[in-house]
Amino acid sequence: MKSDKSVSFRIDCDCNTEILDITYWKDDEPRSYYFTIYRSAAGMSLWNRLKEAWKYFQYGEFHGNAIVLQEADYNRFVEVLLEHRKN
Repeated sequence: MKSDKSVSFRIDCDCNTEILDITYWKDDEPRSYYFTIYRSAAGMSLWNRLKEAWKYFQYGEFHGNAIVLQEADYNRFVEVLLEHRKN
């Protein structure tokens, strides 16, 4: 969902099964950050793939895969990450 009004970046899991996508819209006031986690179907059984497909068709997205943080909470999230970063 990339546009001139949005900033988005993607982080691939080292296990190659999940993707974290973080997006915010430049004209959002107050700013909200959207975190979405996508999961690969690789290695899933047929039954689990069908359940994931049903969630997508029922809700229009993978239900329960996204959170929204307001700017203050996002800033705190970044602070905690930076506090625990290895140098």
